[in-house]
Amino acid sequence: MKDKEPEPKRTEDRRPWNEENHPRRSDGKFGKGGNKGSTKSNEHGSVELSPKGVNRLWVRGFANKQKLMNHWKNGRTHRDEYPDFTIGQYVARAVQLAEMPVGGDILGHIDKDGIIIRYDRKTNDFVKASITKGFRTMFKPIDGESYYINMCKEDIERGGKG
Repeated sequence: MKDKEPEPKRTEDRRPWNEENHPRRSDGKFGKGGNKGSTKSNEHGSVELSPKGVNRLWVRGFANKQKLMNHWKNGRTHRDEYPDFTIGQYVARAVQLAEMPVGGDILGHIDKDGIIIRYDRKTNDFVKASITKGFRTMFKPIDGESYYINMCKEDIERGGKG
């Protein structure tokens, strides 16, 4: 008869409970939405978006596999623009660019909806990402930098931050 493996040690959170740090919905349950502490805002909880600085995505990829596949090989395919990339490398590059600060070859801003936009002059990569829902797209614009400049101008006019 085999000896039973010892049960893993569990850690305890010994900090005191603070109800203010755990907002509840009107029905008393924990959850997203339904209260003033909802994450559906441009403030994104305690994370502040930076038009020019480093941003850390909460979702490090597309929101779901279907959206990824729609960009990689179905419909709006960008796979042909990245012939040396695997699908994993495409995702990693999009996340990397979205999280980069502006400077040197990297241009960037945030649109009125809190979407992070970055453009890399050197590689002609353009990315849009939501800090809470992951990235929306990455592609190589035909018009390159002028595509980004026009997009930035329109976004700033509509209430974005540059």
